[in-house]
Amino acid sequence: MPCTASARVVVHSAGTAVAGQIDPDVRAVIAELGVDPDAQFSRPITDEVLRAADVIVTMGHSVGVIDMPPEVRHEDWRVGDPIGAPLAEIRRVRADIDHRVRGLLTELGVPPADDEGAADTPRQRDLPTGQR
Repeated sequence: MPCTASARVVVHSAGTAVAGQIDPDVRAVIAELGVDPDAQFSRPITDEVLRAADVIVTMGHSVGVIDMPPEVRHEDWRVGDPIGAPLAEIRRVRADIDHRVRGLLTELGVPPADDEGAADTPRQRDLPTGQR
């Protein structure tokens, strides 16, 4: 999400089944934030990616599919699947993720970027997250 993570947090999107395209309605809702959906992409989940993360957030689709390293904090956020959903539901999922990201940042002691004046810091903005 834009203006959410400070420069102290790096976010990567990854998945067990990386899609070649973003759902058109999801693309539109992402674009509403001023984020270029074409600049965002998911990477395949590898053991190396998992071990390098401090926190991994899954969204229900990866549960039981991947083995989380025991030393990495893992959270599963059941936020709903926006693929094929009406725009209002996609926006609800987006708001839910934003709320959870802000809560996680607070819990980690990292102020959201808009709280520390770093709103223009470039960063990848999609979840699930592997934060370093």
